This record gives sequence, C-alpha cells and structure tokens, in this order.
Amino acid sequence: MAWVAWLALSGLLRAQELNFTAVRAEVDFSQHLQPWDGFGFNYVETAQTRNYDRTPQDYGGFSLLREEDCQKILHMVFGDDGLKVTILKMFLDPWHQREPGGPYDHETTTRWMRYFAREGLKIARASGANSSS
Repeated sequence: MAWVAWLALSGLLRAQELNFTAVRAEVDFSQHLQPWDGFGFNYVETAQTRNYDRTPQDYGGFSLLREEDCQKILHMVFGDDGLKVTILKMFLDPWHQREPGGPYDHETTTRWMRYFAREGLKIARASGANSSS
C-alpha cells in the first residue's frame, strides 16, 4: 500500500515540469559584438580554516607541485599562447590572525596566491601585456 502512496505523490513532487521544450541556441562568432580582450581567472590555494597547521584544507594548488609544473600552468594562463587573463581574483582568508589582536600572518594564507600573481605578471609583461596594470 505504501508504494501506491509513493506513486501518487511522486507525480506531484516533480523537480521539473514534464512539458519541457528545448530551445535551440547557437553562437555566431562571425558577428562581433565587442572586442575580446581577455577574461578573469580565480586562484585559490586553501579553504577557509582557522588553523593551517592542524587542518590545512589544501585545495591542491601550487604548494603541491614542482616548480616546472607551476611554470607550465602559469604559461598556459598568462603566456603568449595562454588564456591571456586580464583580471585575477584572489580570496583573502579572514583568519590571518591566530588570535584576536595578534599579528597578521599573510605568508601562510596568501603565499601561493601572491606567487601566482607575481609570476603571472612577469610572464604577461614579457609577452607584451600592458605594464601599467
């Protein structure tokens, strides 16, 4: 009997209407709306944690890679044949202090993000990107 109730309710609890009609969409790259001048990129090394020693919550960033692998990735993002990123977004961890009123520890929380930005800027400038940014 429970399965009859489940069948009756399942018809009422749909996540999507069954009368769904697909819409055809396409991108016409020959019709230029505005110049393409790059796009943004987000780099995150660690998740939010209050204690980087006990619970580092590493997302798998540059801290785990060899320098040559980091450079390959940097060139894929910032290099001549790369994505040509024009905006770099970085989330700064709000837990820069181990205790209220204590000293700020920007090295632990931003070291690899700063490395990514600094090295990326070097590569972009060497490729002729605007050096005033």
